[in-house]
Amino acid sequence: MTARSIFFAFWLPLYLQSERGFSILKVAFIAVIPFVFADIGSLAGGCAGQRLIRGDWSVDRPRKTLIWVGAIGSLLAWPVASVSSWPLALGLAAVAIVFLQAKTASLVPICADLSPALDVATVRGMTGAAGSFGAALFQWAIGHIVDGYGYDIAFALASSICLAQAALITLSIRRIEPHLESQSARKLPHV
Repeated sequence: MTARSIFFAFWLPLYLQSERGFSILKVAFIAVIPFVFADIGSLAGGCAGQRLIRGDWSVDRPRKTLIWVGAIGSLLAWPVASVSSWPLALGLAAVAIVFLQAKTASLVPICADLSPALDVATVRGMTGAAGSFGAALFQWAIGHIVDGYGYDIAFALASSICLAQAALITLSIRRIEPHLESQSARKLPHV
């Protein structure tokens, strides 16, 4: 789970309760909506990426395109705390989560694209551990931001970090393509 996903999982229900006056029961019923949209985003992002790769696109182009589309679409969460109606706030959060998860569906397979087959689990585990550590720090920072400045900055930060992530990937990974292992150096064991 990414820092932004955790942000929406934990802070959106608290926001609805503390800032929009929702009861815990109402939060339980209403706050599930964005997570249904998260499932839609994950499926749509994964299907779109595979469809483009199976077409005429290289692996690099759909991965980076969907990462950027998701990052830009995630900006819809920016005004969640400042819109006047809670249905609009919830709708913006839900659509932003669709884009966030569509981005994640192209982000996660990069480990398998760039690593030798025997190293994929290790690389994914290391990136997952680093991401979890970053997510924990992000949640701690968001708590201080919400306490000191309110939810406006928290939603702006959670949505805009996706742009920084997309830029970092674009700049640091020149070309995403399946790793070509040396056939003599590494072979998968027979089971």
